[in-house]
Amino acid sequence: VRVFQRAQELTGVNLPLSTLLTAPTIAGQAAAFRAAGAVEDGSPRKAVAATADPWALLVPLQPHGTLPPLFCMHAVGGNVLDYKPLANALGEDRPCYGIQAVGLDGVTPPLQSLPAMAARYCTEIRSLQPHGPYFLAGRSMGGMIAYEIARQLHEQGEQIALLALFDTYGPGNHHFELQRAGSWQKVGRRWRGRLQRLRRTDLRKFRAWIAEFTYWRSLWLSDAVRLRWARATGRALPHALRYRLLWQCHQRAYYSYVPPPYAGKITLFRAAEHPPEMAASYALGWEKTGVDLEVIQMTGDHDSLIEQPSLAPTFRATLARAQAAIEPGGAAPLSDPRQLYLAGVWRDVIGVRQVRAEDNFFELGGHSLLAVEMAARVQRDTGARLNLFKITTDTLAMLAAELPEPTGQTEAAASTWRRMQIALGLAHAG
Repeated sequence: VRVFQRAQELTGVNLPLSTLLTAPTIAGQAAAFRAAGAVEDGSPRKAVAATADPWALLVPLQPHGTLPPLFCMHAVGGNVLDYKPLANALGEDRPCYGIQAVGLDGVTPPLQSLPAMAARYCTEIRSLQPHGPYFLAGRSMGGMIAYEIARQLHEQGEQIALLALFDTYGPGNHHFELQRAGSWQKVGRRWRGRLQRLRRTDLRKFRAWIAEFTYWRSLWLSDAVRLRWARATGRALPHALRYRLLWQCHQRAYYSYVPPPYAGKITLFRAAEHPPEMAASYALGWEKTGVDLEVIQMTGDHDSLIEQPSLAPTFRATLARAQAAIEPGGAAPLSDPRQLYLAGVWRDVIGVRQVRAEDNFFELGGHSLLAVEMAARVQRDTGARLNLFKITTDTLAMLAAELPEPTGQTEAAASTWRRMQIALGLAHAG
C-alpha cells in the first residue's frame, strides 16, 4: 500500500493493488504506470494506447480455459490478491476472476450495504457470463457476498452450480450476533471491556491507554476532514485512508446483513483453528439457517486457510463434482453393485453427497485415518482387504474391482455378497 501511495505521489497516477496480478514484474509495473499517463522526469509525454480500466471490478486471476469461470468475492478491505495462488492451482482449464470492491480507486464512494454490493457484482458477472450455471466463492465476508449473489441470481432464474464459503461466519454465530449494528449486547460488551481494562491498569498503562484512545480519535477526526475535502475537490483519497474507509464500510455492511433464505446448497470450507472468543460451532452458525450444507474441515485458521496447501486439491475435487453434476446427464450413475456399495461407504466416512466412479478417496477430502476406517469397514462387510497404498492412488472403480464378484458360486462368496447387500440396504439381515 505504501509503495502504491508513493508511486501516486511521484507520478500522479492512481493504480490498484490488483495491477500486481496483471503486471507482476518491475518492468510490467513501469509499463502499467506509463500506460496510465505517468511520465519520467525530463521525458516528453508520449501517446499511449488505450488500455483496460485498471479499476474494473472483474480482475482476471487466471483467465484461460474452457470451463465455466469461478468468481471469487473480495473480503473486508476489497482486494482479491490472496486468491491468486488458489486460482493458479486449479489448473489451466478453469478460468478464475476476482471481484474487487467499489471504492478502491479512492474516488468512487463505497457501496453501503451487502445487497447493493451483490446487485452490482451480479451485473459484472453477467457481463462476462450472461447465464449460469455459476461457480461462486468467497473467503470471510466474501463468502457472505457470494451467498447474496447466489440468492439474487437464483431469484432471476439462474442455476448455481457451486457456492463455496471459505471460513465465513454465518448469521447464527455468537460473535456475528454480537457485532450486529445497534446491538445492545455489543455496546455493553465494549464498555465492560473498557471497565475491566481500567481495573487492571496501573498509572503507566492508563497513560498508554489514554494515548492510544486519543490517537485513534484524532485519526478518526482527521479522516473525516480529509474525506470531506477529497469528495469536495474530486481528488483520490490516499491509499491508507481509502483502505480504512473501506474496512469500516464493509464491517458495517457485513454485520448489519440478515441473510434471506436460499434454496441452494452451501459448501463451507471450515478452518480447524478458531479463537475461543469466536464461539465457533462446527458449521460456524450456518446450521441455524436451514440451508443444504456441506462442511469440509481444513487445516489452518481464519486468516491462513486460503493459503493452506491442502485447500487446492480438496477444492479442485469439489469443483469437479459440481461440474459433473451440471454436465448433460449429470454424473454418470454407478451400475456395478460393488461400486454402489463402495460409494456408499465413502459417502458415510468422508461426509460427501456424491461419489463418481473416477473419484479418488483422498481428493474427495479423505485422509489417512479415514482411509484406515474405510478399509476396516470394507473388510468387515465383504472380507476383502484393500491395499492402503492403492487407496491413495486408485479411483473408486479400480478399488471396487478388487471386491468379490456378486456371481460367485462358492458358499463363502455368496455369504460375502449377502453381507454387501445388507450393507447396501438391498436385503434384510433376517
